[in-house]
Amino acid sequence: MKYQKEIYFLGDMAVIYFIARDIPAVTVVPRSMAEAVNDDKMAHMLYPAFGHCAPMPMADIALQGDGCSQNFSAGNFMHMTETSRSMRFSGRKKSERGNRVEIVTELSDGRIRAEHTVAWKKDGVVLEFFIKAVNISARAETLEALPSFQICGLTPFGGDNDSENIDVCELQNNWSGEGRLRR
Repeated sequence: MKYQKEIYFLGDMAVIYFIARDIPAVTVVPRSMAEAVNDDKMAHMLYPAFGHCAPMPMADIALQGDGCSQNFSAGNFMHMTETSRSMRFSGRKKSERGNRVEIVTELSDGRIRAEHTVAWKKDGVVLEFFIKAVNISARAETLEALPSFQICGLTPFGGDNDSENIDVCELQNNWSGEGRLRR
């Protein structure tokens, strides 16, 4: 599968941008493991139980009226909406001001322009992610969801998802989850 990939090193971390199936995505790995990333897995996003899925878009934006990828969201999960899947890469700039480094990726679908930013303070140990969305259409749009970050490829190294080696925790925050930690 044809795809594009760019790697930026920020301290001890590697920020890996890629475009697969026209969907811009991002993942973060330790700098020392950047070369171990399985490019085929990142391009195809293979999941043993589900065949292959599309990459998770780096700007998972939901506008009022958007449909979800599985056609069902129960009203509290707006993942992989029509808007987020239609966002296309417009450009990327890396800038340095003082001890702050920013990588800004611009995405657009003709209605919304999104600026996805990864920021790092030199000699710092934290990466900061945030997304800015701007309505560039002539009509009013209602933004329903705009997560601050979304990382694709939780296990970008092996061929499978290495589920026996992963401990994923989720904090539930809706009425039925009551703030519980779930593994």
